[in-house]
Amino acid sequence: MDFKTGDLVEVCSKDEGFHGALYEAKVVRSLPRLNRYTVVYDSIVEEADTSKHLRETVDAAQVRPRPVWARDGAFTVHQHVDAFCNDGWWEGVVSCLLGSVRRPKYSISFPITGDAMEFLPSELRPHLDWVNGEWVNPHSQ
Repeated sequence: MDFKTGDLVEVCSKDEGFHGALYEAKVVRSLPRLNRYTVVYDSIVEEADTSKHLRETVDAAQVRPRPVWARDGAFTVHQHVDAFCNDGWWEGVVSCLLGSVRRPKYSISFPITGDAMEFLPSELRPHLDWVNGEWVNPHSQ
């Protein structure tokens, strides 16, 4: 998929300790001959000047559109989700429902790190992969 200046995207990190995390960004320049994009991140700031959002040039393979999903806030045990943590979306699995039906919280396990953390429904979304220009739920096939 080709993105244009101004498109809202997610960038998959390849950095150690952040591998696989998805960060929301906006395309500010397309570099088709190099198969790259320059993006500005929504939540990540520059170390030297925290008033400026980080700008970075990344491989096109790291960029995907932002997913659109129904925000009903209902998740089930064992469902694969993305949890918003440390400015990015991380893939995890719902391990249990905490709280009440009126004020739910979810315990999310992260298989890669072995960690588990609690999240509100507003901090979760169903996990989807972007494959050949389509959204795919890899765990329902």
